[in-house]
Amino acid sequence: MKACRACNSADLELVIDLGEQSPPNALANFRQPQKTYPLRMVVCKTCWLMQTEVDVPHDEIFDADYPYFSGQSQDWVEHCKRYAADMTARFDLGPRSYVIEIGGNDGTLLKNFTGPRLNVEPCANVARAAIEAGVPTTIAAWQGLTRNPWYKAHLIVANNVMAHSPDLNGFIERIHDWLATEGVATIEFPWVLNTILETQFDTIYHEHYSYLALTPLLPLFARHGMRIFDVEELPTHGGSLRIYVAQDYRSLTHQTQTAKITEFLVREAPLTDMATYQAFRERAAKVKSDMWSLLKEVGPMYGYGAAAKGSVFLNYCGLTEQEIPFIADTTPAKQGKFMPNSQIPVVAEKELIERQPEWVLILPWNWRREIIRKLRPALPRTKFVTAIPELIVSEPA
Repeated sequence: MKACRACNSADLELVIDLGEQSPPNALANFRQPQKTYPLRMVVCKTCWLMQTEVDVPHDEIFDADYPYFSGQSQDWVEHCKRYAADMTARFDLGPRSYVIEIGGNDGTLLKNFTGPRLNVEPCANVARAAIEAGVPTTIAAWQGLTRNPWYKAHLIVANNVMAHSPDLNGFIERIHDWLATEGVATIEFPWVLNTILETQFDTIYHEHYSYLALTPLLPLFARHGMRIFDVEELPTHGGSLRIYVAQDYRSLTHQTQTAKITEFLVREAPLTDMATYQAFRERAAKVKSDMWSLLKEVGPMYGYGAAAKGSVFLNYCGLTEQEIPFIADTTPAKQGKFMPNSQIPVVAEKELIERQPEWVLILPWNWRREIIRKLRPALPRTKFVTAIPELIVSEPA
C-alpha cells in the first residue's frame, strides 16, 4: 500500500509485522501448503487510521465457504436482542421502519426486527442460513448493491463489517445513498485503542483491512456528507465502539452531537503518539515468549476455538500440531479441517471432553468466561489458559 485508504496520505509508518500468513478463516480441507501474504499493519500519520499494508483480494476471504456463523455464540445472540430493543425504543421504530444490515451473516440480529428488513451478505453459505431462517437476504457485497433513490432505510446496521471493506470511502458513500433523511446508521467495531493498549495483536488479520477509532472516522464521514453524533463503548470483541451516524442536516434535533464525542477523542490521544506502537510491539513479543515458556514447562496442550484470531496467534508464535495436537470447536463447518499454515486439525468438542486434558488453550480469549463456564462441568480438572493480553491460567475450583 502506498497511500492511506481513508485520506490518501502517503505518510504511513509500520505498527507491527506478524509475518507471512494465510487469511485466518481459510481453513484447509487437507494438509497442504497455502498461499500466504505479509501481515503487516501500518498507521497513517495524517489521519491516524490503522490499516493492513498488503491487501488480500476480497473474494479470497469472503467466499461461499466462509466458516463463521454469528448464531453460534449465545452471548452474541443476547447482544443482538438487546440492540434491537434499544434501537427500537430510542429511534421510535415501528412495523413499517425499514432496517438494513450490512454483512448480516446468518440473520441472527435481523430476526429481532419484525418490519421490512434486508440482510446484505456476500458469503453464500451463511446467506442461505439466513434465508432458511426467514430473513430477507440478498447475496451481494455492500458496495455492489444497486443504488436506491426511493425506498431508504430508517436504520442501517453494520456490526463488525466496516473493517472488512478495502474501500472505506465506497462503503460509507453507499450508507449515505441508502439512509433516509432522518435515518440513523449504527456501526460497531473492535476499538483499536484496546487492540493496542491490551496487546490484542491477534485481531490483526487480512480480513480486517482497517482498525478503527473515532479519530480517523469523524473526518472520513464528514467528507461524505454525514456526521457521527454519538458513541458508546461495548464489551464485545475485547472492547468495541458503537457509533451513531446521520445525514448532515442540522435540523435533525434528535441527532444532536453528544459531549461523549469529545470525551472519546481525549481517550484516543495515545493513538497519535508513535511511542504507543513501539510499546505494543514489545508486549506482543513478550506474549509469544511467555507462551513458549509455559509449553516448555508443561508440554503440549489442546486448543479450543478455531477462531481467526487463534490462527494469527498460532502462526505468529510458530505453534504447530507438535505443541497443540488439535483444536476443538463447536462449528460443524470447521470440524475435520486444518488451521491455516499451522495445519493443526480441528475436531468436535466431544473429542476434547473425552481426552480430559490437564491443559487447554482458549484461542478466542474474548469469550473466555463463556467457554470456561460451559466446559467446566465436563472438564473439572482442566487448567484453562489464555495468552492475551497476558498469560492467565484458570485453575480448577
